[in-house]
Amino acid sequence: MTLKYKDKIVGGNLDIGDWNSGDPDLTSLDFLQKFNISTLTLGKNANIQLKLSSQTITTLKVMYIFNINLDDLELDNLEDLTLINNKLVTTQTQSLSKFKSLKALNISINFIDITHIRNLSGLTKLHMELCDLKTIESIGSLVNLQDLNLSRNKEIDISPLSELVNLRTLDINDCGLKSLCAIRQLINLKGLVLSYNPISDVTILQYLVNITSLELMGCGLVSVFALRELDLERLDISYNRIVYLENLDLHNKRNLVDFQFEQNFIPNFDLVLTHKNYEQFNIFSFDQKEVEINAIYLAEWLRYVENANIAVKQISFKRKTLKQTVFNAKRKINAFLNQIQQNQIQFTTKIVQNIQRMNEQDSFQ
Repeated sequence: MTLKYKDKIVGGNLDIGDWNSGDPDLTSLDFLQKFNISTLTLGKNANIQLKLSSQTITTLKVMYIFNINLDDLELDNLEDLTLINNKLVTTQTQSLSKFKSLKALNISINFIDITHIRNLSGLTKLHMELCDLKTIESIGSLVNLQDLNLSRNKEIDISPLSELVNLRTLDINDCGLKSLCAIRQLINLKGLVLSYNPISDVTILQYLVNITSLELMGCGLVSVFALRELDLERLDISYNRIVYLENLDLHNKRNLVDFQFEQNFIPNFDLVLTHKNYEQFNIFSFDQKEVEINAIYLAEWLRYVENANIAVKQISFKRKTLKQTVFNAKRKINAFLNQIQQNQIQFTTKIVQNIQRMNEQDSFQ
């Protein structure tokens, strides 16, 4: 057995996820001690009864195991344990209490009672995605948690989160949330994922002043005015109902490098632009109404972009729509072009020529 797996050991890591019934007995992996194994991955190992002890394997710190019974694991030194889709039962979650040194635990896609997790007071990272959780009272005492994922638990009560003031990252997307009151006190948060929750009012987020990364996709938002004081680096508000550019106030977002705004209802343009600091900045629309009105809104909004050295890679006004809404269109487009010049916004030559050519066509008369 030692020779069979020796060539799979890389840098203290051993992955024997392809074990099957034809392989040697893996009941005891004491031979790992000879190779100073620190990380062990055992996947697709149905019905294995492992008997491991920290007395014989002192170097093992990280385990990724699937479909394995936990009852015979006595690993006091284990710090990181992943049990994704492990078909855990309640008796096995009781066994988790034995891992006193655990700092990171991932039990996602297991439909279990998490009561005994409260005994893992040293946890700093806990992932419980898609666990059909209804209550999380047992984690309210885990005050050392810094990274928590509770996503896709659709009927969960998140009120105990108010106690976890040391959280740095929190993922509670697709949890059926309608209120964010429970997270108002989490002022140390830096990363927050709230996507696909019906939380049209995000006023509470203004109190989370340390957030730098925020995801709010598909929340039914019509405005992000409450975010105006947050010093964000990443923001995703795609698939909402933000109709007016004046509701998209990002003029003080000097550190914003990744902005996603896809599939909202800004009516008149498709725009992809990059700023000196931006890595990604996308705005896409699909509702083509009131073109002439929002042309000037676009120019006004661009005026607030810091450092005003912008290259617009794509901009289009729908000619067919312009014919249907000709009132003041030419004046609006001229005003837009004047804003570009006044604010020293640099478009690629081809783009400017295209806009000017469109402005001269009959559809603007």
